[in-house]
Amino acid sequence: MTQSSIVPPDYIRAIYPEIEKYFDKLVPITNGRYIKIDLLHDLLTGKQHLWIITDDEEYIIGIVMTEVLHYPRKKILGIQYCSGERLNEWMDSTLEMLENWALDNECEAMELTGRKGWVKKLALQEQMRLGKQRQLAGLKKQ
Repeated sequence: MTQSSIVPPDYIRAIYPEIEKYFDKLVPITNGRYIKIDLLHDLLTGKQHLWIITDDEEYIIGIVMTEVLHYPRKKILGIQYCSGERLNEWMDSTLEMLENWALDNECEAMELTGRKGWVKKLALQEQMRLGKQRQLAGLKKQ
């Protein structure tokens, strides 16, 4: 069984040696927008959130980076990056946990930019040209 947990910014430095390998995988998919220090900066300053996924032995087997995005008319949880091993073991439960966290934080939807395989996994709707989005239940539009 796996567990997903948000990591407070003050704790990120302590676990960085364990998650650096995932940053190494993420940098190439940012298409030159980020290097490792940029990703780390966004996490340490609280701009983005780090979620770690651990296995039964408490080894980190994956990470997800999210950001609360404030648009003029909506607040959305952006799933910015995801990297890990054995995704089939933790992705569903992690997405459910992220959805609940988004609702608790008054987000109306979750969105991401990613490979086509994510669309089916997340049952996402088309949104503009850049990303994919899933509306969250439980919040009424005003």
